[in-house]
Amino acid sequence: AVAGRPFPPPMTNVIINGSKGRMGAALIACGRQMDGIHIVAGVDVGDDLAGLIPQCDAVIDFSFHNVTAGVARLCAENGKALVIGTVGRLVPVKDHARLIDAVAALSGQGLPLTAIVAGEGPLRGALEAQAAELGVNYLLAYLSFGDLSHTDALRSQQLFAQEVMPKLANL
Repeated sequence: AVAGRPFPPPMTNVIINGSKGRMGAALIACGRQMDGIHIVAGVDVGDDLAGLIPQCDAVIDFSFHNVTAGVARLCAENGKALVIGTVGRLVPVKDHARLIDAVAALSGQGLPLTAIVAGEGPLRGALEAQAAELGVNYLLAYLSFGDLSHTDALRSQQLFAQEVMPKLANL
């Protein structure tokens, strides 16, 4: 044990929303294998997330996009953290600026939020400047693929609460 750190590490209680989907199933499988993670429940559209949310520390949402706003509201109302993230090249077509705008909007509503941007590309400096201008740079973490092994990059993608892949090309 490291001085000052509890052993064993504290348990994080997680609900996976969208558990019937491919990413939800992957998150449940990954969470069950990780020390310090307890999967409280896997829920999907139509299940009673509001009744379960008091039992968790975080909700990981891989459901339909039209459900995510309601999940974010429940997290805010219950003081539960939300982590969103994206893995990809930092180029204009991916529209990562929209992610940073969303972080600013959600944090302005009082939602406990962190965003992770994992990737490299020519827009990293501009994205960091945008976050600073909006006053949310403290809510964002940037990871370079050069800093991650392939396994760590895949694991980081699986652990994001909301896989945010905004693409202008898909609008």
